[in-house]
Amino acid sequence: MAGEEVLSHTSVHLSGPEELLKKIKKGVVTVDLTGRTETFEGTLRLVLCDADGNEVDEDLKSVVVSNSQIQVKIPVLMKKQIQLLLPIVPGGGLSMEDVSLSMSAESITVIGSPSVIAGLPDRVELGVIDLAEESEGFTDREYQIPLSGNFTIAGNQGMKVKVTLTMPKMIEKSIEIAANQIAFIGVPTGYTASATSKLTVKVRGLRRKNSPLIAPCQLL
Repeated sequence: MAGEEVLSHTSVHLSGPEELLKKIKKGVVTVDLTGRTETFEGTLRLVLCDADGNEVDEDLKSVVVSNSQIQVKIPVLMKKQIQLLLPIVPGGGLSMEDVSLSMSAESITVIGSPSVIAGLPDRVELGVIDLAEESEGFTDREYQIPLSGNFTIAGNQGMKVKVTLTMPKMIEKSIEIAANQIAFIGVPTGYTASATSKLTVKVRGLRRKNSPLIAPCQLL
């Protein structure tokens, strides 16, 4: 795509026969960007035209122009859509099916020079949500888009994405295991092992419908 052009002059001064000057309505420079993948820079001839775009004074034989050569710069830009990923790791008694995730944007469109944009990935990972570490859902947690370079983002979206995680209420329970209920596995021959105190284990999980129990559960 073509960026905004930059001209050395946006207006010129004309002098010549009044009848001819009245016909001139605009000055035109023409740039052919066909097949171009890099910024165009060049000096082009100014063409004086009437209201219909027809050339009035070919080769400027009758009209004197203050600037008949115009320097033109037109950036040639590239657009690319990049997918935003935020993986969910099951844990803490929850699977991916138990939660829902919404993002303010699931992709962004970046614009810049072809040499810059071509080096950007097709997708980026914002981070990872580990359900074992989440005790309740959250709203509008911000994640930084891990990209850098000389480019802009279409729509002025910015480099941060707001995320909402909705998850069901979890049930937690503590289980005490007496010392005499602890079994030891793999004790070397000639040695003995014993527990001198009880062990407290915390579990959490979802309450099954019409059931007071929590299942499945997972150690915390």
